Amino acid sequence: MPRLLILLMLLLPGLLPAQEIPSQGSMTLGAFVQAMRNCKDSVFVLRQVRITPDPVGDQYYLQDVRNVHHSWNPVFQSADTVSIRAKVQLERVQFAESCVLPMLHFQQLVQLEKVEISGDLFFRACVFAQGIRCSDLKAEQLGFDHCQFFQGFWAERVVGVIPFTNNRVDGNFQLSNTDAPLNIQIRHSDFNIQTLEMASQKGGEVIFENTFVSGIDSTAFIHLGGSGYFDYLTMERDTFLCTLLITDCSVKERLNIFKCRFAEKVAMQGLDVPEKNTDARWYQFDQSHLAIATEGIMVFSSSTALSTDSEDDFYSLIKVYYQLLRAYKYTGDEESYDACFIEMKDLITRKSRWNWNQGHKMNDFAEWQLNRFLRLFCDYGVNPGKALVMSLFFIALFGLIYLLFPLEPLPFNWSDLFIGLFGRRLSFIQRVYLLGIVLSCWFSACGYSMNAFVTLGYGHGRGFARYIAVAEGLLGWFMFSVFSASLIGQILSQG
Repeated sequence: MPRLLILLMLLLPGLLPAQEIPSQGSMTLGAFVQAMRNCKDSVFVLRQVRITPDPVGDQYYLQDVRNVHHSWNPVFQSADTVSIRAKVQLERVQFAESCVLPMLHFQQLVQLEKVEISGDLFFRACVFAQGIRCSDLKAEQLGFDHCQFFQGFWAERVVGVIPFTNNRVDGNFQLSNTDAPLNIQIRHSDFNIQTLEMASQKGGEVIFENTFVSGIDSTAFIHLGGSGYFDYLTMERDTFLCTLLITDCSVKERLNIFKCRFAEKVAMQGLDVPEKNTDARWYQFDQSHLAIATEGIMVFSSSTALSTDSEDDFYSLIKVYYQLLRAYKYTGDEESYDACFIEMKDLITRKSRWNWNQGHKMNDFAEWQLNRFLRLFCDYGVNPGKALVMSLFFIALFGLIYLLFPLEPLPFNWSDLFIGLFGRRLSFIQRVYLLGIVLSCWFSACGYSMNAFVTLGYGHGRGFARYIAVAEGLLGWFMFSVFSASLIGQILSQG
């Protein structure tokens, strides 16, 4: 018998009926908040009620709704937090005008279903211990400011703008719209998520600004898209410490990624961007951050080992590079274009090497070695200055070789020179004089080297130097071709 009583006592709170406010036409904001606060049951249900603020008694909920002054209202700062123990469930509730609900601590889940606001509804400095779920809600703005969400945030089919500022979210964050544009502005907020997902079938504007997103574990990811499209997608000065997927969707009007930090991979397969209005500087994706991902799991990137199973992913990633290259070319971002092109060609070079190792075909070997050569001497043709510097290096190097294998007798003997320089018989001035002679001979050899480099060699010389001159001439002809092609390519790309 005592055990039965104990069991009944444990189950009794969950078996208590929900407190439901009967449809009564309307109630004031103050009465609404007080009813939630005084609810003793496990669930507070409000259906088909119109909440009309009292111009006198509800001034506390009507001041500076949008926080246009960007500072805390002294009334809110001095107010005590209102603790609401019951689960809150609002269905078909109407708010007659714009209002703010400040300093509320919801200990259970909050559900807003088919709620309509004639204006704005802002939650300010509220705590949602079990999260909040919004569906089929209509408002000019549904705002959250300085709030904490300990068990996530869910919203679907919300008509209106969602300003989300200075908030903290733990858990999942999911928004989706199928019948109206998805408009959310996330600013100065921190997320510690398992998943953060947004999708829209009707476009809209998504803004991340000065936002910090970390993952609960290594499987956490952010997924924007999946289907549908966005009209505008903006990320400014954000930090993403987990995988970011912007996949299988379109950005119709403008894509802006500005001064963001991506600690993990960024996947963009199936993303269609507006080439005329894309601003996403490459340095943000450098260090092999572009990847192909499925369900938040990275399956291929430019640093992934190639295999037979990864060939489709390889070509999907190449498409992502080409789309970014078109956007950079259209916007005139030459620095990003060159860096993106070099990383893409590095990946293609790795693919050529893998093909050679698999089939030992000479075409693959030739492509691999040619790409290696172009990477070393001119960064695949995007850096003609590097080809020029390498040419000067070869001229100086061959000049040193001609000094060791002279074309004509030198005015000194190498053994006597070393004894004179490193012995103790000569004074400092005499050693400087000897060094001057050596440098003079080297400059003469460099002059011969330059002539051989640009004219396919003299064709004469003494001993071994004659063959060196011919080899240098061939190298010079090739380097001149590389430099010319690179320079012309850069001029054409600028035009």
